[in-house]
Amino acid sequence: MTYDPRHAFGERLRELRKTANKTLGELAAILGVSIVYVSDVERGNRPPFRAELIEKIAASLGIDGTELHKLAAEGRGAFELRTDRIPERAHEFMAGLARGDQYPDEFWETVTQLAEKQRQAK
Repeated sequence: MTYDPRHAFGERLRELRKTANKTLGELAAILGVSIVYVSDVERGNRPPFRAELIEKIAASLGIDGTELHKLAAEGRGAFELRTDRIPERAHEFMAGLARGDQYPDEFWETVTQLAEKQRQAK
């Protein structure tokens, strides 16, 4: 079977949910959505959950939500960014990314290292 970014989020969500011994109903109750909705997302019949629900999923499953956020972005073709959670000085940088501004590989290596340090510090 070939990798399909439109279905990868749901497939991984199902794996994580089952590993955590959660039922569709339990996860649906945590998220405040129907069992059918969660099932549809897992089967790739609906788009991935939004960032706020991904954070609830991560907390309820006891995992870091980074992987699910990445898979959701791949499935949608765009990252969701909550501007109320980033400092104002970062808005111009994020707007540049949205415009397609290009940065050298060394820049991204540094950003990736800083992000990993920040995640580990939490």
